[in-house]
Amino acid sequence: MSSTTLHVLVVEDDDFQRNIIEDILRSIGVRTITSAANGRQALNLLSKQTEHPIDVAICDLNMPEMDGMEFLRHLGQEHHTVSVILASSLETKVLSSVSRMSEMYGTRVLGTVEKPLTSTNIKNLLLKVRDTSPSTLVNLPQMPRFAVNEILNGIRDGQFVPYLQPKVDMRSGRI
Repeated sequence: MSSTTLHVLVVEDDDFQRNIIEDILRSIGVRTITSAANGRQALNLLSKQTEHPIDVAICDLNMPEMDGMEFLRHLGQEHHTVSVILASSLETKVLSSVSRMSEMYGTRVLGTVEKPLTSTNIKNLLLKVRDTSPSTLVNLPQMPRFAVNEILNGIRDGQFVPYLQPKVDMRSGRI
């Protein structure tokens, strides 16, 4: 899938930043761009997209009404197929944590970009859209899935080992 055939949704509350991202996308050949000022608007746009579905959402994290983290949670819970690029001026560790959280919800994260964005980093992440196999997008190990009867048999057969992590009141030292 080339950048010219991608439909990209820019989810950014700041008009100036949103215009810059749109200009960058146009400069690398993206022809179909849709914009939203927050996560709620973006979800509404995604639910209405039937003829030309959105392939990638470039999403800020700090936004009014519905921030980027809540938007990402909804994407996963509603099983949208849009891939995500996280763009924020927050610290790298925060972006990494949000990326992992998104992947746990089942959202495909192409990568994270610290602002200000450049055409090079956006273009490199958009190249990942072509290969959407889970191993290339999500670096988390695949957890095995078990049927309810397998779990019940495992409990009956003593195959589970319970662990306890006590909570300690730091002032009193009491558990």
